[in-house]
Amino acid sequence: MLVAVATGPRWRHAHDPKPAAPAHAYESGAALDFFDAKGLWEAWLGEMRVDSTQWRAYPAAGWKPGASAEVAVGASRIAWAGTLGQSLLRAWEIEAPVQLFVALLEPLAEAVTRTPRAQVPGRFPPVRRDLAFFVPRGVTHAQVQDSLSGAAGETLSSIDLFDVYEGPGTPQGMKSLAFAVQLQTPDRTLTEAEVLELQTRMVTAVARDCGGQLREQ
Repeated sequence: MLVAVATGPRWRHAHDPKPAAPAHAYESGAALDFFDAKGLWEAWLGEMRVDSTQWRAYPAAGWKPGASAEVAVGASRIAWAGTLGQSLLRAWEIEAPVQLFVALLEPLAEAVTRTPRAQVPGRFPPVRRDLAFFVPRGVTHAQVQDSLSGAAGETLSSIDLFDVYEGPGTPQGMKSLAFAVQLQTPDRTLTEAEVLELQTRMVTAVARDCGGQLREQ
């Protein structure tokens, strides 16, 4: 098994950039919460080349109600994650919220779905579009990314999450996820009309699959 723990303020380290104005938009002194930690665990699973994970609610003793999940790939449970419950924190005399991640290494290794391969850069320049969406807070960035990837198909050369925001201006119960999307074909440069069509397909897919809406720039 592998176990990881995360705790403390979001902006703990001195080398972290100071949040942009307005100052109240980021709650810089707030403790790392379940959704912050979930992003770390998802990133680690991505580095381990584990695809198509499903995060399901996992109410059980020891976890904070509403802030725990089991992680599955197909029929196999590979990990559990969440905020430790107050009973355990009191027993260990811990005053700060603690985020815990527990992974079973054997089924996790079996869930690895792809082998790294070298890719030859395309001859024609890619087209970049930044797409930001309001999505329900429980929707993961991986779910949105899967919808975008499915809609773009083989023209998608890369996709990166570059911003997560939950401050003022965000609808109740929602968060903002922004992605840098690069589109490319091997034999020619995409036209503006083709890019707009692909963008429309991606926005429609996120609305259908994730209940999201495009955030106006």
